[in-house]
Amino acid sequence: MLTGQLWSHSDFKRLWFGQSLSSFGDRISRIALPTLALLTLDATTFQVGLLAAFGVLPYLLLGPFAGLLADRVARRPLLVVADVGRLLSLLSLPLAHLAGQLTLTHLMIVAAVNGVLTVFFDVAYQSYIPHLVGREHIVEANSKMSFTRSAADVGGAALGGGLLQLLGAVVAVVVDAVTFLVSAVSVLLVRDREEVRTASGQKPGAVLADLKIGFTTIGGDGRLRTLMTATGVLNLGGAAASALVLVYAYQIAGLSPLQVGIAFGCGGVGLLVGASTAAKLAEKLSLSTALVVTIAASGASSIVLATSPVSAAFVVLMFSQFVAGLANSTYNIHVLSLVAGITPFELLGRVGGTAMSVVHGSGALGAALGGTIGAALGVRATIGAAGGLIIVVAILVALSPVRSIRQHPGNEPAAPAAEEAAEPAAGETVDPAESAGETEKQPAR
Repeated sequence: MLTGQLWSHSDFKRLWFGQSLSSFGDRISRIALPTLALLTLDATTFQVGLLAAFGVLPYLLLGPFAGLLADRVARRPLLVVADVGRLLSLLSLPLAHLAGQLTLTHLMIVAAVNGVLTVFFDVAYQSYIPHLVGREHIVEANSKMSFTRSAADVGGAALGGGLLQLLGAVVAVVVDAVTFLVSAVSVLLVRDREEVRTASGQKPGAVLADLKIGFTTIGGDGRLRTLMTATGVLNLGGAAASALVLVYAYQIAGLSPLQVGIAFGCGGVGLLVGASTAAKLAEKLSLSTALVVTIAASGASSIVLATSPVSAAFVVLMFSQFVAGLANSTYNIHVLSLVAGITPFELLGRVGGTAMSVVHGSGALGAALGGTIGAALGVRATIGAAGGLIIVVAILVALSPVRSIRQHPGNEPAAPAAEEAAEPAAGETVDPAESAGETEKQPAR
């Protein structure tokens, strides 16, 4: 995390700085908007839940479309538009409050608009990173970005809570909006100009055909298919367990809010440690082994929590949260980097958007199933079963085509000189999966 070649990459540092501020802004919004709804607008529990749903539903409904747009237009301007859109939508809330016109409907619209723009931002920047830094630096880039996202998870909630306590929800929303302004300026300062690519053989108006490519690309590549399926099931099991952790902590173990806060803080520390050590773990174990180990560790953290004595619940919950945070952070870094490394540049948006839709959908389903099954079978049994499901995923990945991947594309030993000498004919489309490290480092101007 503290070392690497990207420290000298000015454009990446600008994008990283902007993305980091956006992450902190997102975390502040997660607290500020529901607080505004509850304390200022007297929202009901259902209405607060609906407000939260606007953060998930856009991924389910718009992920593939966001990916298609990211493949058809330059991604850098798309990032700026998403940031400016979120800035303006958030600023409308304090302005309405000052005018005495703030309503719950207005708040819901802002939450929905921000949710949609966040999907387009996330898909665009994940598609832009491989172009900006080159395939050989994807892991380092994702590690650095994951570190600051994890820091936002740890510190963003605390910052948001402090702002709410000292200045109120309306001012916290203004601070959140300012983070998007700074992010937009940071992205505008990126000097790199990418070449806009379209999938070979596709007409500009063939929207449905272009959307289908995202699904067929994932379905036709055993590695991508395995990674998406594994991540989807991992999210389903993880969300099912997470939905019941607080029930276990408060109702079964009798822990205090302070103890729960400390335990979840350990999870944040695990996220930071995972982001800092992900690359070293893959180097030591091989990439495929690192993926299997982190999936298994995530499942084991739930099983340990479910089977340990209640008398040790506080210590076990701290340990479980730390291991889960470390494992999930490491897994996410390597999966994002691996998908970016084996997907052709002109398909990065559609593959990423399609995967986001499936992955976030499975998380939403897992949370619903966790509560339903927990009520029927018991909280501890459901948490343990969710952990067992994740262990099964680890076994399936170990037996899949992913098992042969030793390291990330772009980090392989150099090809023989005779192979490197071959160049495409003028006008020929270059497949970045086969020619990694050329076009992405020196894009056409």
